[in-house]
This record gives sequence, structure tokens and C-alpha cells, in this order.
Amino acid sequence: MSNPEILVISGSLRKASYNSFLAVHAVKHVPAGFEARVYAEMRDLPHYDADLDNQTPPEVVARLRRGISDAAGILFITPTYNYALPGGLKNLVDWATRPMGSHSMVGKRVAVTGASPGPSGSKQAVEWLRSMIEPLGATLVGDEYLIPTVHEKVDIASGSVDAEVDRYLSTVMSQLVQ
Repeated sequence: MSNPEILVISGSLRKASYNSFLAVHAVKHVPAGFEARVYAEMRDLPHYDADLDNQTPPEVVARLRRGISDAAGILFITPTYNYALPGGLKNLVDWATRPMGSHSMVGKRVAVTGASPGPSGSKQAVEWLRSMIEPLGATLVGDEYLIPTVHEKVDIASGSVDAEVDRYLSTVMSQLVQ
């Protein structure tokens, strides 16, 4: 039998994304007795369409829902696009939270953070996502944590991460499974 898993979801589709890099880095902080993985199929999700959301949704959607259902906790790491949640991540949340009230996120422990090169640290997207976690039936874990000027705290080429950001990722991964 495998260990319980933490699912880490980056809100960015960009290959050289700081948020995606941080998602991969967060996996390295998986607590003992657990596993962690980065969700890698957001690019493949179709636009949410209630006509496709039936007893046999697209297989990529079924895998998403199974992955969330099976997860012990979920960490979202997201940028802000145009002062809001990125469209791809909003689409993922839409697929993951249907049917309302009995979807795969109900009862899950969820943490949200964001990073941006600017001074906001992705505050708009983080606030938006944090505000919807509990109404959707999940449990919000951890304090709001923003990573502004991420390019000064993360070096994708070398794989280095600022000590404060690294400590946060370690802490939040543990909080997801407490």
C-alpha cells in the first residue's frame, strides 16, 4: 500500500514559471510517511463544459478528480493574471468542484500561496482562491503567504530557494497532513 499523497498544483502553464518551480521544490519537503507530486495535466483539461460533465467525463478530468479525492492535502501555488486567478487554474477548480457539495475537494486540507516578480506576491489570486476554499467544503490551512519579487528569492537555473521561502514550503507541507 502506498503512502498518502499531497497534491501540489501550480496555477501557471508557463514552462519557466517561478510558481511551477516552487511547486516542484515543495514536493521535496514532503513529510515522512507521505508522498507528494505536482499535478501535470492542467494544460490538457478542456474548458469546463457542463455538457461534458456527466457520468463519463473526459479521462483527464476523471484523473484530476481521483487525484484530488485520493490526496491527503492540496497545495496551490499561483501567479496573478490581470488581477485575478489564472484562467487555467480557475478551469481546474471548476472541474474539481462539480457536482457542488459532493465533489473531490470536500473535506480536503488546502493551502494557497503565490509568487510574482512584482510587489504584490500574487495577492489578488491568492485572496480569491483562499476566499473560495471553505465555501467549497474544503479546510483552509495556514496563513496567507505571498512571495513578492520572487526573482530575487528563487534561482531556477541553480535550483536555489531563499531560506524563508524554503521554511514556509516545509511548514505548509507539514500543515497539510496534520
